[in-house]
Amino acid sequence: MAGIAKEMREVIEPLLRQGWTLRQGGHKARLHCPCENHCTTLPVPGTPRSPGNAAKRIGREAARCPLPAGRLTYIAPIERIDAALADHRAWLDRYCTEGTFLASGGKVPREGGIIIATGDDRARIEEVVKSDPFSVAGLARYSITEFLATKTAPPLEPYRQQLSL
Repeated sequence: MAGIAKEMREVIEPLLRQGWTLRQGGHKARLHCPCENHCTTLPVPGTPRSPGNAAKRIGREAARCPLPAGRLTYIAPIERIDAALADHRAWLDRYCTEGTFLASGGKVPREGGIIIATGDDRARIEEVVKSDPFSVAGLARYSITEFLATKTAPPLEPYRQQLSL
């Protein structure tokens, strides 16, 4: 990241750890989100007039990348689900406590569950759900859907995202 102002590096480096990629070419660079379809691509100016404002813009625009939501569907008899439920709940507690998951709960009727995750690194969320005791034991199948949380309750305001039109 040679030539990128310190204020901008402080915003870009955490994004790179989350799976974003930085492609430099000449005097400019572009950040690409880790989503399957690279929904967000951000210009990174080489010498902005105000590096602080450029850093804020990059952070604000990076937040537009969708939140992942996981849907699990039971593929085993409910008796086997119940036998693994304590381990599954401990797994959920771990990721809720560390902030990877915002919320989780069972579907009604009882045929699976929903998890709302944070971040924009779909590959990481895919790895996390592979570690779910339900997945490990072959009791449930996951599908991940990314979405833009454009409307939120006040406590979830930090996760609110903007549509790019």
